[in-house]
Amino acid sequence: MSYAVGIMLLLFFVFVKADDYNPFLFFARKIPHLLNENKHYNKEIDMSFDSFRLTPREKEIVRYILMGRNGRYIAENLHISENTFKTHMKNIFRKCNVSNRQELIDIFRKN
Repeated sequence: MSYAVGIMLLLFFVFVKADDYNPFLFFARKIPHLLNENKHYNKEIDMSFDSFRLTPREKEIVRYILMGRNGRYIAENLHISENTFKTHMKNIFRKCNVSNRQELIDIFRKN
């Protein structure tokens, strides 16, 4: 009986409590749905990235910003510190010649 209870507790921990440690759930949660279903929209955004000479990491961050994600969420999902995220944001703002997130969003939604 105690063996069965132990197995049940282990399964509960693996599938319910520790989804970050379950490889299937970990990767399913960490793969962001960055691309909109509208491929034309994405091509336009990718072309805008090129015109601002953003790095691959900066492009990732802008995609998250366009999805409405906050800094803490972005930093956690990209496995970087919040200070590193802030540094990337400063570089993005400088390259895009904007001073805040809303201006950044407006540039990429307009293009």
